[in-house]
Amino acid sequence: MLPSTFKEADKEKEKLKKQMVLKFGVAKFLQDTLESTALTAKRKRSDDALPAQFIEFMNKVRSTGVQPSTEEIMKFSSLFENKSTLDNLDRPQIVAVCKLLGISTIGPDYYLRFTLHLKLRHLAADDKLIQAEGVDNLTVEELQAACRERGMRSLGVSVERLRSQLQQWLDLHLNQRIPTTILLLSRALYLPENISQEKVLKAAIQSLPKAVDNVTAVKLAQVSGERMDNTQRIEYIKREDEAIRKEQADKARTKVLTEAELLKKKLAEQVVIPTTPLDVPKEEILVDTAPVLIDMKPVEKKDEQNIDVRPFETALGQLVKEKTKEVFSTVEGIRGLKADVKDYKEDVKQLEVLTATKQLKHLGETRSAKALSKRIDKLIGDLDQIVQTLDKRQDILKADIKSEEDVLKDSALLKNDQIQQTKDFLTERRNMLVSTQEFVNTIRQIQKASNESNDAQVWDIINQFDHNKDGFIEADEILKALELIGNEKVQISKTHLQEIIGLVRKEHIVEKKVKIDAMIQQQAMNFSELFKVTSRQCSFSPDGEYLACVNQYRLVIRSSTTLEIINLFACVDTIDTIEWSYDSRLILAGLIKRNAVQVFSLDNPEWKCKIDEGSAGLCNVHWAPDSRHILTTAQFHLRITVWSLASKNVSYIKYPKKLSPKSYVFSLTKPYMALVERRNDSTDHISIFDYSANWSMIAHFQPSELEDLQGIEWSPIADVLCLWENSYEYKIVFYTLDGQLLNVYKAENDRLSLGVRCARWSPTGQVIAVGDYEERITIFSYLTYKKIQSSFEHPQKLSSGKGYTILKEEEYNLDEQEKNEHSQRKPYSSAAYSSAAVLQPEPKNAVESKYIIYNGTLQIAPIKPDLDRANPRLGVSSIEYSCSGRYLSTINDTMPNLLFIFDFKPTLHLAFVLIQTQPIRCVKWEPKRDHLALCTHNNRVYVWSPQGASCINLPDESSKHNIDEIKWNNLASSPTVALIGQDSMCVGFIDT
Repeated sequence: MLPSTFKEADKEKEKLKKQMVLKFGVAKFLQDTLESTALTAKRKRSDDALPAQFIEFMNKVRSTGVQPSTEEIMKFSSLFENKSTLDNLDRPQIVAVCKLLGISTIGPDYYLRFTLHLKLRHLAADDKLIQAEGVDNLTVEELQAACRERGMRSLGVSVERLRSQLQQWLDLHLNQRIPTTILLLSRALYLPENISQEKVLKAAIQSLPKAVDNVTAVKLAQVSGERMDNTQRIEYIKREDEAIRKEQADKARTKVLTEAELLKKKLAEQVVIPTTPLDVPKEEILVDTAPVLIDMKPVEKKDEQNIDVRPFETALGQLVKEKTKEVFSTVEGIRGLKADVKDYKEDVKQLEVLTATKQLKHLGETRSAKALSKRIDKLIGDLDQIVQTLDKRQDILKADIKSEEDVLKDSALLKNDQIQQTKDFLTERRNMLVSTQEFVNTIRQIQKASNESNDAQVWDIINQFDHNKDGFIEADEILKALELIGNEKVQISKTHLQEIIGLVRKEHIVEKKVKIDAMIQQQAMNFSELFKVTSRQCSFSPDGEYLACVNQYRLVIRSSTTLEIINLFACVDTIDTIEWSYDSRLILAGLIKRNAVQVFSLDNPEWKCKIDEGSAGLCNVHWAPDSRHILTTAQFHLRITVWSLASKNVSYIKYPKKLSPKSYVFSLTKPYMALVERRNDSTDHISIFDYSANWSMIAHFQPSELEDLQGIEWSPIADVLCLWENSYEYKIVFYTLDGQLLNVYKAENDRLSLGVRCARWSPTGQVIAVGDYEERITIFSYLTYKKIQSSFEHPQKLSSGKGYTILKEEEYNLDEQEKNEHSQRKPYSSAAYSSAAVLQPEPKNAVESKYIIYNGTLQIAPIKPDLDRANPRLGVSSIEYSCSGRYLSTINDTMPNLLFIFDFKPTLHLAFVLIQTQPIRCVKWEPKRDHLALCTHNNRVYVWSPQGASCINLPDESSKHNIDEIKWNNLASSPTVALIGQDSMCVGFIDT
């Protein structure tokens, strides 16, 4: 290779990343410019413009005695902004609001404004959370605390009064859009309680400084595209310049004051000097001779120390760069930018419609905006190409990781340190989090000091970000907190840092709800008509092209996209079971009552095959992975018969043991089958068959550690079998195909424990989750085949304060008004996947449901199992992985209405709990995304994703269709799901 054409991989990758970040920054800047300059006014300022109306209103309120109408007060009160209003308040008004909220009034104006700004943001986030939870769900203590934080009476009033005044606050703030500064000023005036709310707001507006009028008018003109007089602009600029100079002077004056002077000033403001009336004789004046008590305890100055956030900022920047988070954040930013451009274009189209209807004929898109829009489109196109290049390189990296896994699997001579090194290379679950120890080490390098006092202070600060105490912190929380502190440019104490962290965390919850709402509103599900099925027999083909349904003795083959009938096959009797071949070209129909199997071909509909088991009977029937052999199991599991469709030969396998769902499993990587046998001496054996070599037995061994084998699972990435004992003893063993024992796991301390009920390997094969009859989940590693963490018990007492989200289904009646506002529902509503094309008008008093985020503690009453019956409903009955293997869902039979969803990042922990009104019948994960669907034997399907959950009602004509089973189409271009009932089914098409 010539030196001129040689390129190092690392330099090329770094160049590509810099190019992407640079282009994203330019595109973001142009988009911000586009949004701020997109519209221009086509006419000069008029009297009916909003800024002019606002100025006229303020003149009416301040100067004339004319009483404005209620509509005017509500309309113009909502135009004030919290920040601009707070920045222009006088010192007495700032002090009054601080006293109302119980905030110390000591400090310069800019410091009090910073404290009030944090308080206002806290109230704004808290209001949204309270509205989502509902005022009626708050306890008396919570009601009192909420009213006290908002400057309202909290003691000596009834509970109804607390709820009504808090509800009035929420209505004014969230529905009427009245700023919190106006609401707090109205309460700081201490007006009589019998005055109407409109008059209270008018009084609060009258008390505002005149500078607020000018600032608000200028901002309104900038937003609405109206032109303002140069005089008003000059006044606005002068006011801003004066405020900046005053703030700089206050900061300079504060730096000059020593600690002693500050303490003296604080004591002088707190101490009240007694005064002596002139008309009282001196001898009658009482003098307090008692000694003054002095607290000898040393004053804790730790909390008063100012915190320097610069080392934290620099350390986080270095860690983020080391973990290549700038690439991921930029990619996410590109996606957000594309969404902003899409929203902008939709707004322009709406503007054109309004302009055509003469509603906003004076507004139009500027030429510069059109040019910027084209330039942004080109930049986004370039960014897409860069992202695709990075995605391709990521795929290559994944392929390298896969090859490294194969090396680890195939090599049996690796040393322990090499195995650990490879394990560390493959474990990438903590890339998106920052370790607290890494953070501290980086800060030490920056400060070039590691004494104990500094370390203690650093650890104390960092542990505040680690709210769940798992040793990891979210970098986004630190960045937002540092950004907030840096924007205000004030020195903060540890107490302020705690408040900022709590504020950032609460705002993160609110932002998450908003994103969930936006995501839900963008998605939709269209439903097909109902089709008849028999005994819930319905299945998609493995290639995703066909859908097979059974209607008594007829087998109907439809297209999975258009649902048109492609083939119709008739059997000699009622069909009991169907199954597609692995290549999707053949389909079998099992006639259990007739002890027969019929096979049909999609390529040659005239070709037919019939298999008759005769007097041996038929228990079940399945395809082999080669799609050319069929395995039938005789009654009482006397034998397994292998039928070859290619050579028409028949083979018999003896001694199969009766297991649920079947006594054999196939390997995903090799042409092997493992069969559990029960020999005549009442011992269990494992036989390995090679179906590519005429079903010859290649291995045979006896798992002597087990007395009564009840389950078998084959690892998806290795030739390893997981076996377990019956329900009376907890014992799990791992074997290789040649009978080598890898590990035996028993109950801890040899205590008596019920056995394993179900087990599932993850899609990546790195772990296996085991659920037992004692309602626990245990995770085993594929490297050591040992338990990697303590077993998890499904809690009967749920608490939202333990780090997981509780989503509870609630039913409600849909009235006429809600039907008209069907497109403007709250988060987690059934509008998430509603179909505009299929959904018909719903009847009056229609019952729908929605998920609400439950905050608080909830005690679940478990169902007591009937131990006298065979196979009682007890323990973990379902374990399902998401397609990526990150999420795990479980169902505990003693709490059948609950679905527990675990997250493996950074370590296994409970992330969500879904509480349904009815017992869960079926849970299935989407094959291409980490989305989950479940049903509860009603006319709704419930969809969960990491961003939220939604309840979806079927169309009106399908309202009597109760869903008992869900099946996803594995290879469809867009998510498609079959919603199957006892005698009918329909298909749901999800728009992504």
